[in-house]
Amino acid sequence: FADIVAKVVKEAMEERPGDVLVFLPGEREIMYCWIALHNMGVGDGRVPRNLQSWARKLIKESDPSSSMVQVSPLYGTLDQREQEEVIKPPAPGWRKVILASNIAESSITVPGIKIVVDTGLRKVKT
Repeated sequence: FADIVAKVVKEAMEERPGDVLVFLPGEREIMYCWIALHNMGVGDGRVPRNLQSWARKLIKESDPSSSMVQVSPLYGTLDQREQEEVIKPPAPGWRKVILASNIAESSITVPGIKIVVDTGLRKVKT
């Protein structure tokens, strides 16, 4: 799943300018998608703070110096400072990919977003 989403994001970025907002069902899917993008060479290599130790083993070594793309997770348990950092515009010449949970879907407005990828998946409590 994460590999497919990451491929769609990468292809969209190659076809269109602007930043990307990706809606995923939850934190786990966000982290898997971050790993998939990183392993495809998309992103600056800054590992999300909450990435579990088992997930770190899935990260392939790469040289992010040529990728001028900031990939940032956005979900409910991030503290306010981290959320504000994600919403800030990227540095000049850089692009941004925000991997957001569906909780943020109705309450997020980010300047510069030109591409939206919605997986259409939601977490359902049973």
